[in-house]
Amino acid sequence: MKKSRNIGKILLVAVAIALLCALLTSCGLFNSLNTITSANVVARIGLEKTADGAYEVQAGKEFTLAVVWNNKRALYPSIEWHEVLDGKDSTLPLFKNEQILTYTHKREDIGKTFSYYAKVNEFVRAEGIKVRVTKAKLDPPAIACQDELKIVDGKIQQNIIGGLKDVKLSASWNAADLDPDLKVTVEWFVNDKKVADGAGYTYSVSGISAPKTVDVTCKVSADGMDAKSTTVSLIFVEKYDLVDSVTVNIDDARFTKIATDTYYVQKTSDKLHFALSASIAPATANLAADCEWSFDHSGKSIIGEKSTHIENVGLNEGKNIVTATVSNVVSRRVTIYYMTYDVDAIPTDIKNAITDKFLWNGNYCDRYVTCQQEVDEFVGYAISQHQKNKAFEMYMPTANWAISQSEFADVMSLAIKQGGDESGYYSYSMEKRGAIGRFTFGDATEFGIPSGAYQPQATVKQAAAFLRYSEVENKRESLPIDEKTDTATVANSNDLYRVVSCGFKPVFAADESGQKLQALYNKARKVLIDYISADMTDVEKVAAIYDWIVNEVDYDYKVASLGTGSGTSGYNAFYLEGVFDDHRAVCDGKSKAFALLCGMENIKAIRVSGYANSNIAAVPDSEKAAYGHAWNKVLVDADNDGVREWYVVDTTWGDVEVGGASGRTEYLNYSYFLVTDEAVATTHQAKIATPKANTEYNVYKNTFFTYNGVTYDFYIESSVERDVLIAYSRANGNIAMCVYIEYAAQGGHGYAFVKLGDNQYVVYAS
Repeated sequence: MKKSRNIGKILLVAVAIALLCALLTSCGLFNSLNTITSANVVARIGLEKTADGAYEVQAGKEFTLAVVWNNKRALYPSIEWHEVLDGKDSTLPLFKNEQILTYTHKREDIGKTFSYYAKVNEFVRAEGIKVRVTKAKLDPPAIACQDELKIVDGKIQQNIIGGLKDVKLSASWNAADLDPDLKVTVEWFVNDKKVADGAGYTYSVSGISAPKTVDVTCKVSADGMDAKSTTVSLIFVEKYDLVDSVTVNIDDARFTKIATDTYYVQKTSDKLHFALSASIAPATANLAADCEWSFDHSGKSIIGEKSTHIENVGLNEGKNIVTATVSNVVSRRVTIYYMTYDVDAIPTDIKNAITDKFLWNGNYCDRYVTCQQEVDEFVGYAISQHQKNKAFEMYMPTANWAISQSEFADVMSLAIKQGGDESGYYSYSMEKRGAIGRFTFGDATEFGIPSGAYQPQATVKQAAAFLRYSEVENKRESLPIDEKTDTATVANSNDLYRVVSCGFKPVFAADESGQKLQALYNKARKVLIDYISADMTDVEKVAAIYDWIVNEVDYDYKVASLGTGSGTSGYNAFYLEGVFDDHRAVCDGKSKAFALLCGMENIKAIRVSGYANSNIAAVPDSEKAAYGHAWNKVLVDADNDGVREWYVVDTTWGDVEVGGASGRTEYLNYSYFLVTDEAVATTHQAKIATPKANTEYNVYKNTFFTYNGVTYDFYIESSVERDVLIAYSRANGNIAMCVYIEYAAQGGHGYAFVKLGDNQYVVYAS
């Protein structure tokens, strides 16, 4: 009985403690971290402080107040805003529970003084401020034009070739905020010469036939006020330059830049809305071109409406990735973190993850991952570092992406498959604890590090061909890559092609490894300096690069026959070294070289990894690894419409093979030069989504030869054109020429051919 009575006492004490805890919690003693004891109202935007401590605002001008409190951990208190005028206290229900008060006073409020304060959590009164409304001053005029034209960054562009329109301008100002008896005078000036009075002016484009820029200024003035003016530049170009780059701009004072292309803003209430803009270069490109916005959150992408600017963009809690695309040119990503922490109170593990940036595929990424794509990027980067027995760690917020240990294993397996772009064999261990995911490459891993050419070499003969490159007379002293301002340090040849193809100028280490890599880079430079001139179009440059790789670099059949298992990743054929040192490579090396050479000419080209076969769709997924392949997509204005489009290019399949192991002859062909996705749909399958290539380009109608003073294209429509073609081949050493021959012209004799399909042939005089 005594023992049972003691148990009862213990239970009673436990219950008492539990009740006491509950009581203390209800009293807020255990919730002290969220307690607010003081608050005050602060002026943010649009107010001027006076000598007496009050603030002044002009009628019609927007101003912003904010309430702040002593405890930053208290995130969502109740807030009630009050306005006091002549002793009358009024609540402002429109701003209930809003930390920010944005307000505008009208003309009838001039001369009045208002007080604003806030109640926080009902009982804490925030110290308020006084706002005195003054007469509105004359604002600079706002200039508008007719709907067919757009004003962008103070400029109106027109394309002479596209046809010019008279520019109809109109001016407005803050008339509703001014004294109605105030007389406002409006004057218009063209290049500082007065041309008109009144609220509207039309600039005539009659007689404009050459590029010019005209500054049109609207000046408004009123008695007793400073005159104000606004200028719009009318820019007339013969033809818009192509868009080279797009930049996302964030100018909101609420955002703190915490790392490269990375911003932070604290979540205080509902979804935050803000304005952003995109700028393009060069300035002679079409500034009014549509901009397509992409907003990514936890792997979900939202494509916004096309516009020049976009406002009221909503942020989701966590990680937001923003890009802008103009004329198929994509900006670098801007990452915005929208979290409940004060910027100075972000937990260390989270802050380290979001500020530890690494450059991957032209974007500054981080270790805060919320979807498979971001894991792919981090794993790809980790592979590129070539480090064994080093733990790579990523933060995986459970609120955005709750995955188990077994699911993490699947995520890692997929990331190894589609995240890395290097040859190699990977052995790794991994674990996931809470929000932390770790993986480590083990000793059995074979990173893709070139160590020499494979021997013996296969017997390969490249047939003499019509080539779209030849040594130029006036060689350049510099290349477009030399003008780049963004730089990146490169440690190996894979780094080299990656950073250059993404628009970065490479920086080499001063050690022996860096010197060897720079020597490799200089070989690539020599190719471009020797065979490409400054006056060539982008399409002509791409054609020269394509033909050089196909003609000068043999396919390494010996390395290809080894497969992709352990022990093969060290051969040069997979890398730039195979192309520029050995002049023999497989698809990996050729596709990397194409991306590098195009990037050095400021031509965007990406490497595509996937599978290829005569009928790849018929190959079971379990067997596709045996058909691994790499090719390219390139962004050029092939159809001359003033906008770059994506095209498929495959320099490996640009050689058609005739013969066998005892001796192969390869013939240069155009079947895989600037073609669409549809054209290669039966033969090529990418691992991940790539930019769409859906613009037609007929290489045969745009490739030419001259014979006896007459120029012909490679689209053969008659027997006469066929015979001229053969005569040209014979006169130039029986060179092979890739052509399209309509059925009616395929007869005759005196020539040999290799059939490619769909009336496409490689022909040469016999």
